[in-house]
Amino acid sequence: MRPASSDTHLFLNYEGTGFSIRGIRKIVDKYLKQAGIQKKISCHGLRHTFGTNKAALGMNAFQLKELFGHATIQTSLEYVHIGTNDIRRAMELTSL
Repeated sequence: MRPASSDTHLFLNYEGTGFSIRGIRKIVDKYLKQAGIQKKISCHGLRHTFGTNKAALGMNAFQLKELFGHATIQTSLEYVHIGTNDIRRAMELTSL
């Protein structure tokens, strides 16, 4: 259960405040090591993969904008175009 805090971040660190970029990087590195993954993976790369997959599954740019906190819809549209290309490619590969 989440401890009481006035911090608005979804996830809190041991001090009860939102994770820093460095804190997230440490967590990602820890689990990459535990999983035996040696490939360099950035937090931004994980975020981008998440957004692309959500777009491919039908999440629209307005929903992505809210989810990611983008300032403009243009940034969110990049994920939708990538997702749409993946869907188009899958349709072409599975067409008779």
